[in-house]
Amino acid sequence: LVLGFSVREATALSQACLAGGATTNLFYTMRQQHPSQPKPAIDYDLVLVMGPNLLIGALLGSALNASAPSWLILTLLLVILVRAAYEALKKARALWRAEQEQARHGVRPGAAGAVKRNT
Repeated sequence: LVLGFSVREATALSQACLAGGATTNLFYTMRQQHPSQPKPAIDYDLVLVMGPNLLIGALLGSALNASAPSWLILTLLLVILVRAAYEALKKARALWRAEQEQARHGVRPGAAGAVKRNT
């Protein structure tokens, strides 16, 4: 593939990069406060619900990576990428349409009643 890495090597390298980025983001976000309420920006109750499921997914994924052929891993990763891109484009298109509709009615971005973004 790219730079001469096999599918398994590239998957492991990308997971290491993602883990580093997620760790950095965690340390940055831990110091932040919620923008409109006096509470932390991280919802720790949600972390308790998602944590075990993420660990199970990681264990199953590593077992699948070790036992499945490279073409299957690449196909599954491609399916996930296409699905994520489709959902992101669908959401961007809906947001763009809402902004265009507001522009036709004279609503300024950031004004009361303007489209709110998930940030």
